[in-house]
Amino acid sequence: MRMHLCALTGYHARRMSNSQPILASFARVWRRPVALFAAFAAIAMCLGAFASSALAAPRLIGAGDSEHAWILIIPEEEGDSPDALMRLLHAPGDAPPGSLIPVQTHRRAPTLVAAGAGRLLLAFDPVSSAEAETPFRPVRTLRVEGTVAPGTYQYDPRGRFAALPPLPGDGRLKGLVQTRTGAAALIRGGEGERLLWSDRVSWRRAPLPDGLDHASDWRLFPHDGAVAILERTADGVATLWTGAESPAARPLDEQTSTVDPPAQARADIFDMTWSPRLVAITLQDETILAVGSSFIVVSDGAEGEVILELVRGERRQELARLSEIGAVRTAVVLGEDVMIVWIDDDQLDSPATATLHTAVVSTVTGKTLHFGPAVRESPITMRDLTFLALLLSAVVLTILIFVLRPEAAMRVAIVLPPGTSLAEPWVRIFAALIDFLPGVLLAAFLWSMTPGEVLFQPFGQVGEEGLLPLFSALGVMFLHCAVSEWLTGRTLGKAMLRCRTVSVTGARLTLWQAVARNIIKVLAPPLILLILVDPRRRHLGDMVTGSVVITRADDPEDGAADSNGDPDADRRPGDKSD
Repeated sequence: MRMHLCALTGYHARRMSNSQPILASFARVWRRPVALFAAFAAIAMCLGAFASSALAAPRLIGAGDSEHAWILIIPEEEGDSPDALMRLLHAPGDAPPGSLIPVQTHRRAPTLVAAGAGRLLLAFDPVSSAEAETPFRPVRTLRVEGTVAPGTYQYDPRGRFAALPPLPGDGRLKGLVQTRTGAAALIRGGEGERLLWSDRVSWRRAPLPDGLDHASDWRLFPHDGAVAILERTADGVATLWTGAESPAARPLDEQTSTVDPPAQARADIFDMTWSPRLVAITLQDETILAVGSSFIVVSDGAEGEVILELVRGERRQELARLSEIGAVRTAVVLGEDVMIVWIDDDQLDSPATATLHTAVVSTVTGKTLHFGPAVRESPITMRDLTFLALLLSAVVLTILIFVLRPEAAMRVAIVLPPGTSLAEPWVRIFAALIDFLPGVLLAAFLWSMTPGEVLFQPFGQVGEEGLLPLFSALGVMFLHCAVSEWLTGRTLGKAMLRCRTVSVTGARLTLWQAVARNIIKVLAPPLILLILVDPRRRHLGDMVTGSVVITRADDPEDGAADSNGDPDADRRPGDKSD
């Protein structure tokens, strides 16, 4: 029995030992497809992640001049998500170095941008329409102005761009420049090389330099407030053609704004003469910025460095070397400085929430004025400050109600003339609206606006006039009410609704009472609604000055009023009869 068991055990052991090579071979054969499949899956996932990151990577473009710079964050994909909207940021020249102010978002991304004379100019890709026979390039603009409050700016139009005459859609747009006398665009191909100049009415051709080589590379730049064409040939020689406008050219603010001026006058505006000179710029330069009469070349150095070089004529010298700057970047001019804006490489997948970094280098000293995250300034405008001031005034005046209403003043009896009573709240509100109407009409006439624009301008876009039309209407209302209440106790609205303002003693108002109550009423119009809750139907101006508004009583006592029941027939104590 033992021998049988040993033989059987030996048999099974020999059988298992004989089957081990077969199982090992089968496992090796089975693991190979699994390993290959896992390898292919890993490669596919890596390629997919790489492709998605490449698609999500945004672009940065910008433009700047002596006063303002603009940065545009352009996503690679379009859509309705926040990551697919172009973001526009503003860098004011008088703000701390590295400051950026969010301005607005837009669905479309421009091809080229230019800045100058307080304006941002944007040119878009060619589009076609059923109305136009040939494609055209939409052109938009945005203007910025400083306000009376330091660090605040006003953008016109607010929340959008203003349309300019479109550019031809054929050829390649090789340059876009905004100067004080207008905008210039350089187009190559299509109908040929063209330099176009805009007077905000249409685009007109301007002469090109006679010595330009049509086989070379051209680029358009601003140069000391005018335009210049940089010509770079294949051998690396660069020539700068500086354009000088004719004496007939003048700033746009001094030009006539007629839609169709005489053809000869319009042609004279765009007459230009050119003068060439050599500059030390090569074809390998990545970014070229114009700073006055000089150029700044921004190029890549070794080990990820960014090199800034100053070019003055045929002389070229290194200005600064910067490191740790992301690959997605742009460089713009801001006054006498160069500002480089970039996004960290690890934040390219979420451009809407990415932290922008800035480096500001002085072109005079070569010193780095700022390096690090951008200083996010608050986009406060003059309209925001105006609303804040009005709200603060209303809050302060509301607090004054409790400060200027002592118990002793509340116990003072109000002496009403015979046959009169306190005016109803609705009467006073309608009287105030009628008093405001002449000021609105006069402001609309003076500012060439409609009454609706005067009233509702604070709640919409603020134009060139700002809030002056509304303040003009309030000023007219104040003068009219203060003078008329001092002299007669009545304003236009009170006269129409048969009520008048008197002192709590029954006497007519003094000059300071009339002025003080109307100043408070004009500075904080919402506080007039206090008459709805005050038991004596007074707003803050009445409480401070000790005044009330009265009207004819419904059931006057016999002999208490005149035959007509008019409260104006009553006189203050001490008045002599006629």
